Amino acid sequence: DRVADLAERVRGDGEALVRALRAGELEHFRASKADELLHWLSDEGYIDPHRRLDGNERRRLTLLQAAPESPADADDTNLVMSWLEAAAGDPG
Repeated sequence: DRVADLAERVRGDGEALVRALRAGELEHFRASKADELLHWLSDEGYIDPHRRLDGNERRRLTLLQAAPESPADADDTNLVMSWLEAAAGDPG
């Protein structure tokens, strides 16, 4: 299936899949079907409708939740955050 192949190429990223379909990466794929797919992916929880936090926002909120007791604890928290961001492949 051509859509499944495209989904594999975008590594399962629902938003990227819909963008690729709207950009015409598959000939004869109607824009209305891309809209339907977007709604379905959102309804089923494959696409999060909330704004994605950038790296600084994630770090700030994590530090607020972790409430480190000392500067050394904050440094450790930041180090773990850096490891997690790197492992997730997130540049932000």
